[in-house]
Amino acid sequence: MKFKDIKQAKKAYLDGHKISRKALLQGDSKTNNNIVRNQMNPAFEYIKNKGELKILIELLEQNENIDLKQAIAVALLPHYEDIAINALEHISNMDISNSFTASMVLKQWKKGAY
Repeated sequence: MKFKDIKQAKKAYLDGHKISRKALLQGDSKTNNNIVRNQMNPAFEYIKNKGELKILIELLEQNENIDLKQAIAVALLPHYEDIAINALEHISNMDISNSFTASMVLKQWKKGAY
């Protein structure tokens, strides 16, 4: 996927997340994997390569959508470990379905297996 600017890449990432989440809720892992691989990951790489990961940090800090926060935190782990771990720890301490996933990501990250 090609992007003309950061704004377009950010929109592709956010739109991709919406489609991905909907697919997962419907049990459509094929669509989810396709969107992550062909839309979200390229958008993240574009944003990263332009040195603009701060826009994702802003989304992480300002957005109330826990699924989106978790996806961004996982993507940011290798780049902004403290910020990502803080977000994942917050999610893991909540009484929601995402808590288990956030806990497992943290556990694997700390073991060096992620």
